[in-house]
Amino acid sequence: MYQIKELADLAGVTARTLRYYHQIGLLIPHSINESGHRFYSQKEVKDLQQILFLKELSFTLEETKELMLSENNNRLTFFTEQHKALLEKQNHLENVIKLIGKTIDEEKGKLIMTDTERFEAFKNKQIKDNREKYGEEIISKYGEQAVKDSEKKFSALSKEDLTVNMKEIEEKMFALLRNNIECPSEEAFTIYNLHKEWLSYSLDLTPEIHLSLVDMYLADPRFTAYYDEKVETGTTQKLRDIVYFYAK
Repeated sequence: MYQIKELADLAGVTARTLRYYHQIGLLIPHSINESGHRFYSQKEVKDLQQILFLKELSFTLEETKELMLSENNNRLTFFTEQHKALLEKQNHLENVIKLIGKTIDEEKGKLIMTDTERFEAFKNKQIKDNREKYGEEIISKYGEQAVKDSEKKFSALSKEDLTVNMKEIEEKMFALLRNNIECPSEEAFTIYNLHKEWLSYSLDLTPEIHLSLVDMYLADPRFTAYYDEKVETGTTQKLRDIVYFYAK
């Protein structure tokens, strides 16, 4: 058993912090004696360790309390997932550090970087973010290999493709979608082709995949929000209807 001062010293926090955690129901002492002294068992020591991990990972106290009190709070699962996430972050930071090193060497005239090399670390980060957001749905629909092929194709995109070409295509498409589009029409066909061209930068697109993707846009609120917020409510449905007309 630890008294409050002993546990505070062990963990590198203040006794006041532990009292506050007790006050808000985040870390309850194992027992309190008649004099009001708090005592903490090994369970509370482990709980405090997890609380401090969550603090390090920028969880708010409210989020921390919700997780700690949840029936699904499995320590092994929590630390396994966090370990994996931190290793991925470490890998990304190492790639950024390498990129900075190459950039310094180029500025000193020691080497010449390709445009692909200049953006490799950032594209890898975007691929990882997309995996976290949409990976489960995409893999379940198209399979792991198809996703890997798409990621490989995206990694090979040039600076111009990423910062100019794809952006211009998307902006043209959004501009047309702001109009009152009839389908079929020349404008609707242009929207279809622009969307197909935009997707083809990172996918080996087929009509079946195109149809499946626009279905997912409507089924997944994250995709729907992206298109509707770029233009107006109903844009995702409008795009889906256009693709269905021309891709079938």
